[in-house]
Amino acid sequence: MAQFSKDTFRGILIPDERINADSISAADSSYSQAGPLPGVPEPQADTDLNLEASGTQSANKQLRIATQRGGHPDRGGASFRWRNEGDANWRGWIQPDAITSWQVVDLGDPGTSTDTVDATDAHAVTLEDGTVAACWHRKRASGFATYQGVRFATMGADGTMGAESTIWETPYAITQGTHPCLVLLPSGRLMLFHYLEDVTAQLVQVQVWLSDDDGGTWTLATSNALPNAIDVSADPAAFQLNTRPAAKMRVAYSGGQMILLISARSNDTVSGLYEDTIAQYASSDLGFNWSLVEVQPTSVVGTQAEAVPSANGFEVFFCTLAFTGAPDIERKTLASAFVPLTAVSSLGEVRLTSVGFEAGEFAGRVFSDCEVATALGAGGMLFVMARGHASAGAYNTTNCGDLRVSMSRSGGADLLGDFERMGQGTAADASVSGDVGQIYWAEAAADFPRYFGS
Repeated sequence: MAQFSKDTFRGILIPDERINADSISAADSSYSQAGPLPGVPEPQADTDLNLEASGTQSANKQLRIATQRGGHPDRGGASFRWRNEGDANWRGWIQPDAITSWQVVDLGDPGTSTDTVDATDAHAVTLEDGTVAACWHRKRASGFATYQGVRFATMGADGTMGAESTIWETPYAITQGTHPCLVLLPSGRLMLFHYLEDVTAQLVQVQVWLSDDDGGTWTLATSNALPNAIDVSADPAAFQLNTRPAAKMRVAYSGGQMILLISARSNDTVSGLYEDTIAQYASSDLGFNWSLVEVQPTSVVGTQAEAVPSANGFEVFFCTLAFTGAPDIERKTLASAFVPLTAVSSLGEVRLTSVGFEAGEFAGRVFSDCEVATALGAGGMLFVMARGHASAGAYNTTNCGDLRVSMSRSGGADLLGDFERMGQGTAADASVSGDVGQIYWAEAAADFPRYFGS
């Protein structure tokens, strides 16, 4: 075909079984072998394991793949491990046993007159392409003026930070903060919720923003999401939304419904038993209209509420008191956002507490410190994190600086409870060392990460 000088040729290849590795003469031939391509790997033995490959691999390498955990091909089901041929160690999923890295998104400086004074109450969700979208409350200074508002940024799967943007800001001296949170809908739409305070009237509403381009641009949906504004005056019947740890808002979507949970503190310091409470709202029209389901009575205590979607509806986690009187992280499953939390029995704790360790600090009628966060990871795995402290041993303290994590392989769908403590390290004395779920140990010190969001 030397008479043809085209850049490309088109033809038909017909396999000939007579041409194979045994019939080809390497000495009389000049050819090269194509490298492995993404697709279905070719097993070298009979197996019922089906895998889909991606990426690239050298032609002279082989992978050894073995079943790590049997089960159905659903989240929390079967899993596998792999290694290169000749390697001694197997590879697989790296669970969050310890905090391995971190980076600053927005650093506050109380003494600045030109930049961020305070950056708190962060919340994050993961988009379909692996990008992490985050929002947080920001207080900044500009000369003699001070502004408070909601900041937003994204971080790519490779860890590269995207440009930051201000979603909303006010020069007024708001007292309740913004406590923003994000929700990712199945359509890919992002929703951002935050408090909107009328300082003069001493009322708080919830403002909602929408983004259909992964946070590139935002559209105001409503400034009055709640059916009635929350009274934040000094009246005994009113509430405070910025008294930590009872200072948080979370929203989740599941099966066409949305649930909104507000952790607040009642001004009523006399009647009832407790002051920390959870207000529950529900929506069936993608968050444009909300109905008040309940404000928990002062006969029960709960704060730092988190909600995540599951096959059962909503999994709700919050800090409360166990029957022993010690702080604990409990879980409730709601088939509908319109079912009151107090009408549902607890499914028990999520293995974040143990002998010699308490998930929070309670004093009198309120929680003086506690924190709960949840995250849905790859494959639908659910992670629940909480701060607490050793209550026995050499590091007995009231400083809630130790951070623990547990995991549900079913994403919380298992009603019998399949939470596993992860992490490592020692929380107190030797009797509670080992598999304690520890990923940060504060060693009883008062200096530790807090109000980390999720």
